[in-house]
Amino acid sequence: MYGRRRVATGRVGRWAVATLLLAAFALQAADELSPEQVKWLMPQVMQMHLTRPQMNVTLVKRLIKNFLVRLDATHTLYLQPEADKRLKMSDADLEALAQKLNTGELTYFTDWLKEFKAEQLARDQAWLKTLKEQRAQITRKVERAEYDAIDFDSYPATEEDRQKRIALFANRDYQLYKEYLSEDEAFNYAVQTMQKRRDEWDGLDPEVVAPNNVMKAFMQALDPHSEYMDAKDIAQFETSMARSFAGVGIQIRGCPLGVQILDIIKDGPAARSGKFDNGDQIIAVDGEYMAGKSMEEIVNKIKGEKGSKVRLTVRKVSKDGQQEKTDEITVIRDTIDLAALRVTGKKRETPAGPVGVIAVQSFYNDVHKDVLARIKELSLEKPLAGLVLDLRNNSGGLLQEAVALAGLFIGEGPVVSERDAIGRDHWSGDTDEKIHFDQPVVVLVNQYSASAAEIVTGALRDYGRAIVVGHTQTHGKGTVQRVLDLNRPPLFLPGRLKLTYQQYFLAGGDSVQIQGVKPDITIPGLPLLEDQLEKNYEGALPFASIKGAEGTLSFEHEDAKRWRPWKEQILPVLNAASAKRVAENKEFEPFRKAEAEAAERALAKKEGRTLEPKPETQDTKEPKAPVEGVQATTPEHPAPKGEEPKDPEDPADPETVKEEDRKDPQLDETVLILSDAIAEWKKRGPEE
Repeated sequence: MYGRRRVATGRVGRWAVATLLLAAFALQAADELSPEQVKWLMPQVMQMHLTRPQMNVTLVKRLIKNFLVRLDATHTLYLQPEADKRLKMSDADLEALAQKLNTGELTYFTDWLKEFKAEQLARDQAWLKTLKEQRAQITRKVERAEYDAIDFDSYPATEEDRQKRIALFANRDYQLYKEYLSEDEAFNYAVQTMQKRRDEWDGLDPEVVAPNNVMKAFMQALDPHSEYMDAKDIAQFETSMARSFAGVGIQIRGCPLGVQILDIIKDGPAARSGKFDNGDQIIAVDGEYMAGKSMEEIVNKIKGEKGSKVRLTVRKVSKDGQQEKTDEITVIRDTIDLAALRVTGKKRETPAGPVGVIAVQSFYNDVHKDVLARIKELSLEKPLAGLVLDLRNNSGGLLQEAVALAGLFIGEGPVVSERDAIGRDHWSGDTDEKIHFDQPVVVLVNQYSASAAEIVTGALRDYGRAIVVGHTQTHGKGTVQRVLDLNRPPLFLPGRLKLTYQQYFLAGGDSVQIQGVKPDITIPGLPLLEDQLEKNYEGALPFASIKGAEGTLSFEHEDAKRWRPWKEQILPVLNAASAKRVAENKEFEPFRKAEAEAAERALAKKEGRTLEPKPETQDTKEPKAPVEGVQATTPEHPAPKGEEPKDPEDPADPETVKEEDRKDPQLDETVLILSDAIAEWKKRGPEE
């Protein structure tokens, strides 16, 4: 039997808690970690981590790099020689610092913060005051080639280079703000945005800030997924795992005046009021203006207790070229069911019969129940002949939910094993003999399908239960994190630890770590961003494999014996048919062109060449590539204009762009692949 248990985000196991309890001493809870608390936590964390690391030169080097990124994520405050002072310390100096950290001494980082404020920040603030004098530079049209010529992953070599980068970032903000504001307003907001990013540091006390930042940098140095979570991180994490919240029922994105409404959630308070339109901007909440505030601050203002009132000042969407007057709208907050946003289902008619398309955005509590509910809803009028499970841009979540979701499509059997630091394996699997959906299944993935999404994809692939379709491998995250709440008896420390505690393996014995899950059928998609794959994250664990679960290494499981031979038999037929359609489908051209141009830019960058900008004629202007579900957004790789992820009132819960508002040739082709599989199943389906 294979019991389910919370492992991906549950609390640390009993033996680890016991270790903490034995070493614990009376510490007072506070908003920020103290140096004494960091001194105590670090060795405890290293003892519990999957790899049992030591405070050595390699770890300290990563810690310093992470600390520097926390100060200067955009590489616009430090010059390369100044950064090298930290990044290129001698091994002897790093070893000495490691010894100090082992004794809990944090003065190196406290002094660093003091120097940062006195030198880098002061220099930057003085120069930023001259930005308004550079209007022509900030408002000019910037060609893509100018951005491509700059290596934003490195620090600027000279002060002139640094100032050029800041002006380019201000230019990017200006171009975005012009969508909402006049040119004068857009320029002023762009300048203010740059200034605000620096002002955030002004009131911070290095003595108070250093321990928290050291702990965050240290946890990230252990591996890409370990994390120290402060109060803000905890709130975001809990919301991402929640099924509902109390709010007004809108999906939003940031804009200069506050937030802009992207969509209105059906049956929510905003929809029931009939007073909101897509494109409206919320510029004040309860009389407080939102301009310049973070998305998190605005979301927290809009959300509140169920039944409470919130007064929203709304700048209505422009019509006929004229801005409508601002309205004040009072809304009574109500419960918003996130399941309706995170698991969406639609029916498609195909030559082989009706099929379901279910998109799953994350693995929160009971997501498998929501998927099963969508299957039943889509099957009410007529049973589905097949199912597309769309896991594009699904970054994972609770591991036990991945096990439960995979269990909908197989009978009782192993799904995943977790191996701890001393080599103990614990297998988890489906305990229900019932197969809740026994027709053909296709799983659609991309490079942002990670963790729990990879467990489901890999498990259904190993059993032969699903055909995997995508442009690239999945992300490649094969580790399990546990969450330990520090603010509990007897510790009473601020924050939580998210710690890499185990590595997981699929039923066949392979991990998805680094390698990810490769598609059975490859179709065009957005260019692969190699630096956003697990294998290119600093500190990522290596690939590994174990002996598969009993009876599964040779796939003797009844479901595997039923489905794997059939899948292997029909894959060549499906691949050939898909390749022919894709070659003739002009809707894939933007993907092909984007791929070619990305390759051209990468080669030019490698060879030190600058590409000449292409004239924007009707024939040569770059088409906008369709988005694969939700295009992931990072500071280094912002989503293309018009392809931003949608945010509900909880910014941690992105929602896909509405299908009816865009073309999705990837999904269309996946549905046709499923239709072909159903036709083959009817001719020569798996034996019962």
